Amino acid sequence: MNLNSFLDQNQYPVFILEWLELKKSTYCTIDLLCEFVGISRFRCLKYIEELNELLYPVDKDAKIKVEPSGEIYSRHLNFLTVKKIRAHYLVKSEVFQLLNTSLNLELSLNEFSEKRFLSRTQAYDKRKKLSRLLSEYKLKYKKGKVIGNELFIRNFVYSLYLNYFYGLYNPFSKEITHEATNLLNSMMSYLELSLTFTQKNKLMIFISIVLTRTKHNHFCSLKEFDYQLQVKKKAFEVYQNFFVADDRSKQLEWQYFLTYLVSERIIVNPFKVEHSNMKEKTTCFLTNFIALDDHNYLHYFTELTKELKRLNIKYRIFPLTTDFFTIYRHTEFLEENYPSLVKPVEDLIDLWTDVSAPYLDKNRVFDDVFFSVLEIIPLDKIDDKVYVCVDFTQGIAYSNFIINQIEGFKNQNIVVQRKLEFNTDIFISDYASPKLSMDQIIWKTPPNADDWEDFGNHVIAVKQRKRGQVHV
Repeated sequence: MNLNSFLDQNQYPVFILEWLELKKSTYCTIDLLCEFVGISRFRCLKYIEELNELLYPVDKDAKIKVEPSGEIYSRHLNFLTVKKIRAHYLVKSEVFQLLNTSLNLELSLNEFSEKRFLSRTQAYDKRKKLSRLLSEYKLKYKKGKVIGNELFIRNFVYSLYLNYFYGLYNPFSKEITHEATNLLNSMMSYLELSLTFTQKNKLMIFISIVLTRTKHNHFCSLKEFDYQLQVKKKAFEVYQNFFVADDRSKQLEWQYFLTYLVSERIIVNPFKVEHSNMKEKTTCFLTNFIALDDHNYLHYFTELTKELKRLNIKYRIFPLTTDFFTIYRHTEFLEENYPSLVKPVEDLIDLWTDVSAPYLDKNRVFDDVFFSVLEIIPLDKIDDKVYVCVDFTQGIAYSNFIINQIEGFKNQNIVVQRKLEFNTDIFISDYASPKLSMDQIIWKTPPNADDWEDFGNHVIAVKQRKRGQVHV
């Protein structure tokens, strides 16, 4: 599901900018760009001209230049700049404005068209586009309101606002922002929450959506889950004061709020391993790496099972989509650096979650599970060690200088050696020898970026050989 659709006619310049940002260090031509985006050369050049006008106020050094030869050069393009331009285009989109108005004010289509100075024909066109986009979430636009499953509506809005506006623009009214700030501060105090900067801002967006929806009497449809959280009673008493509703609705909103905190790991994971349907799946996964008689096996088993239960709840209630334009997938990096873990994680995901669910981002599921496994299970249990001997003729001090930099590659499971051993995989020195059978890397001067890239490629090649893969 592509949230870029809400850009309406502004999708093309955003696609162009995102493509150029990703390709900024490679050869780009106007013909390649036109082919990718699917528009004419004339339109493409007009969009680039428009983008340059928008880029200057954001970053006066950012610029896109098309040479007479057709080659494209971009300067000072980065993801922050792309996010700012993308947010600008979304705010300009009348389809988004219709959605945002229906959420915050629930105005009729006629009231909206008057507010935005649109003709009847233009307003009906935007309604048609919004209805089509909402239908992908099994939601509807009717009589100035977004209608459908309340959890889907909230997750959809959270996804859109977080991905587009996070830290750049506030789509909520001053009234909602004021109430959300008070509620957030109260919960941080009564629940003793210690939040990072990003956690606090994400929670602010979440609370603002909850208050916006409940203000119009749209309450949570969350079903109860089989876990109990020990929280101060006073926290619930304060929380419910922000809502005008019956006791049942207030209780469900409270559980919904706590479930979000659990899903984001803001409060302690409450799940128990006993009688969990995750136990067999966790055991099957762990046998790839951990022996049953390992003295830490029970710890790995317990923590991973609890984490999978948490993620399962997260995907059921908050299946956040981040399906924006992308060429590069995290999996490419992970396959190179953790080749022994990718396939077992994919198999584990197939076992315990329905990744075919229409609201679930498969790449997000993979990343969540992958990094959770890395957090719980030590790298030396998962990945092959690569033994690297560092020995320069310039002496111990210089060798230590190189060693200290290599030790920054902790995610590669590298073991540094000061002397050649029988298991040495890579020898790094300024002294080459045809007698050595292992890989040799010769640096005459302190390594630059290209040298470190070459070193990383050698490490990847060693891991592939150890796993019986052919390195090209």
